[in-house]
Amino acid sequence: MAVAQALRLRVSVTESDLAEGPQTVSLSHCRYEACASREFMALGLLIANVLSWVGLCAAAYFGHLHAVTHSNFRNHFNMAIPAAFLSIFSHSMTFFYFIGMTKQIKDWSARHKLDPAILSQMRSCKSKASPHITAAILGTMAATILGGGAATSRGLLASVHGWLGYIAVAINLLAIIIEYRCLLVNNLLVEDALKKVTSDKN
Repeated sequence: MAVAQALRLRVSVTESDLAEGPQTVSLSHCRYEACASREFMALGLLIANVLSWVGLCAAAYFGHLHAVTHSNFRNHFNMAIPAAFLSIFSHSMTFFYFIGMTKQIKDWSARHKLDPAILSQMRSCKSKASPHITAAILGTMAATILGGGAATSRGLLASVHGWLGYIAVAINLLAIIIEYRCLLVNNLLVEDALKKVTSDKN
């Protein structure tokens, strides 16, 4: 609930918008739809990232059991593949989300002369999250790819795959924490920008 309230942005179409003509109505509708989709997308990305991390944890647990008892391989495989794909997808979409929101603020800044600090902070959020997102994606990919070879080997390759799996779990958790903080700041900055844009229109 707290996350939903922090990420929620409210913009509505008023009767004065309707009186000002189709162009204004279209712009207001676009703002409303953008805010609604931004809220749901941010929440969806956070949920997908958390679910993928839980899946990676389960895969690491079953992988450890497989290394010790030579059993639970099916459970490990069935958890690892979907979790890895979900992790890579959700982190990638989060990165594109930051790019899209930064571009939106840049466009608004050019039209409405927004405080340059807003765009600067948006770019700072993107720069802060980007290396963590990249590390999470690469770490997950490396562990998954080596897992194919480890399935037929119980030597050094299997050990490397196991350690990469643990590392992937750790860096994914760190990336999710950074993404969460940046998404909150990102949406608060967009809300401030929307207030300025709306006040200029009125």
